[in-house]
Amino acid sequence: MEQHFRAEIRFHFAAEEDVLFPVARQFAELNPVVDQLLSDHAWLRAQFAKAEARTMAASGITEFAHRLSAHIRNEERVLFERLQDLVTEDEMNRLGLQLDKILQDAEQSCILPPPSKDSAAG
Repeated sequence: MEQHFRAEIRFHFAAEEDVLFPVARQFAELNPVVDQLLSDHAWLRAQFAKAEARTMAASGITEFAHRLSAHIRNEERVLFERLQDLVTEDEMNRLGLQLDKILQDAEQSCILPPPSKDSAAG
């Protein structure tokens, strides 16, 4: 779990916080949504830290999964849907390109090197 966080989710959270949330903050009606999503990010980061430290209880895994699922639904069904109504199509495209670029950079940083000749022979 912690490797997945380091490799992908932290980039995903940072992209949202740096690109998407500032645009959403321009609309007062979305401020409570952004506040909740930021709260979720903080809580999820804390859970990843517990997992990394091997202090997460087994019951915490279920709670984590539920909270992450609810977070994703809130982004998709509330934030993204409402932003599509509030910003121009060009702005949505620009945001999409910015997010894609950040997340593509994250994917590139997560690519594993090919096995060495020694490990392939062994």
